Amino acid sequence: VGHIDTQAQINRLNLRIYFFTLLSSITLSGSVLNAVQKSQEAYSNIPLAMIQAAKILLGGLGQAPAVTLAGEITIIVTRFMGLALFGLLITVVGGSLNQLIFGDHQIKDNKKQ
Repeated sequence: VGHIDTQAQINRLNLRIYFFTLLSSITLSGSVLNAVQKSQEAYSNIPLAMIQAAKILLGGLGQAPAVTLAGEITIIVTRFMGLALFGLLITVVGGSLNQLIFGDHQIKDNKKQ
């Protein structure tokens, strides 16, 4: 893959990992919601279920309610995944801002200690 030598490259890699994880979570949750909530029109096919999963992951507002117990459990697990992804996003953005504001010298100072 190559050697990563700057903090900016690490931050770009972290953002790629975050977006890959977000898209994977949306795909997985949408597929599971489609399987357990087929009777509802909002989950009747995988693209519609993925839209509902994205709404749940990114805030939980405006999604169609669950009809089955398995659907409710899936929505709860999806909300927890959204919280974890939000924490990851805060860490990635915080690291990028830290590097932008303070530069690479702070990283070198921390390694000396």
